[in-house]
Amino acid sequence: MTEEITAPKQDFYLVLGSADDMPTALAHFYNEEGELLTASRDYAIDVVGALSAPTGNMLTDDDGNEYPEMQSIAGHHINLRLRRDIPNAEDGDEDTLRDIVEALDAAYGVTPNSPSRVWL
Repeated sequence: MTEEITAPKQDFYLVLGSADDMPTALAHFYNEEGELLTASRDYAIDVVGALSAPTGNMLTDDDGNEYPEMQSIAGHHINLRLRRDIPNAEDGDEDTLRDIVEALDAAYGVTPNSPSRVWL
């Protein structure tokens, strides 16, 4: 009998309260100058920001064209892809990058039914 192996999660969908929460929540991914480092060989971050979704109602513009009414989805949305797991050598501790990302997932993670943006 062959045992199925499940690949570790690599895509994480995070929702923060606002953009102001990013430096604290994503502190590991900021450099000394306070800049968010959105990509490395180990990870990639896509700051999606505010999202909206159709309410199910249709509206009509001045020209008679119908369009869906949209409603804001609460929070500041961030996609994070973990490309590989490495020790967090910069801090001198034993946490791996996966440990850091999984802690973020536990605090801010969501599981969207149909993500608005995905990794290709």
